[in-house]
Amino acid sequence: MATRRARTTLFLFLLLSAPSLQAAEPPALVNYQGVLRDAEGLPISGTEDMSFTFFSAAVSGEEILIDRHTAATGAPVTVDDGLFRVALGGGALADGSGPGVYTDLAAAFRDFGELWLAVEIAGETLSPRIQILSAGYALNADHLDGRNADFFLDTSGSPQEKTGQIIASGGIDFGGGPSDDLTAADVKMLTSGANADALHVHGPADATTLDGLDSPAFLRSNASDSYSSGTLTFGSSTTLRARGTLSADGELYLNQDGPDGSQYLYFFENGKSEGEYLRWNDGLGRFDVSDDLSIGGDVTVSSGGSISLDGELELGAATTDDRIVFDAAEWL
Repeated sequence: MATRRARTTLFLFLLLSAPSLQAAEPPALVNYQGVLRDAEGLPISGTEDMSFTFFSAAVSGEEILIDRHTAATGAPVTVDDGLFRVALGGGALADGSGPGVYTDLAAAFRDFGELWLAVEIAGETLSPRIQILSAGYALNADHLDGRNADFFLDTSGSPQEKTGQIIASGGIDFGGGPSDDLTAADVKMLTSGANADALHVHGPADATTLDGLDSPAFLRSNASDSYSSGTLTFGSSTTLRARGTLSADGELYLNQDGPDGSQYLYFFENGKSEGEYLRWNDGLGRFDVSDDLSIGGDVTVSSGGSISLDGELELGAATTDDRIVFDAAEWL
């Protein structure tokens, strides 16, 4: 085989197609053509193994993608009187050693604004690398109908903020099933029957109800002295925690609807896991205090306990039934 030398003029351009009435997916191919000569400058004819490697820089850089057109891959390049043409991206594609995984040109052009092509023919790598340049109208690829890409919503998971109204005459789908759709009828319901041809906030008067309930039916965190009406219901396993003051202008009911049972009010000191309590003892029909004071038909103090009074102790109407008993002795 004749010895090769640096090749003469090499051409690189994008394949363009005439516009059509229906949008089509562009081919992930780039047309590459050149002239191949031997050491004496004579044009070569036949088939040649060629490999095309895309790099992120003119020298060194990251190896992005490799496109092989060889006899081993079943598609060597035909050279006719020195001229050859290759559809880059149409050979045996392999991911390069650089970061990411790239198996087609579209992904490489999407992620890299600058790509350099290294050409290898019959084991000889040409130098220098060739920078892939834009075709004229491709310079406008960042715009659609004159608008920058930032104007449009995309399907990424990143939060997006757009100005102006979003008009969805067919509804908005939030998932895979029909129950996840937001239709024009749903918007009318949410806006109290207001116009639903665009999704936007209507007046404050349209936002006073939720699920058919008026706003006074909900708890509020505003600082005004306003109250919610009706009954606030929690499930049996629900806990209501108040870090501040819990204030009730009316009555406080414990276990109002039953079933019967003992009910507690607990009081905790800082740093203690167990608190003192005031309990209604449903079995004995009396109030108990955790420090052994029980109040019912009788007042009983357990052994070692005491009763301290800052005022007077009054025993009924001073009848013979009113007495104080110490062990077995009675004091009238």
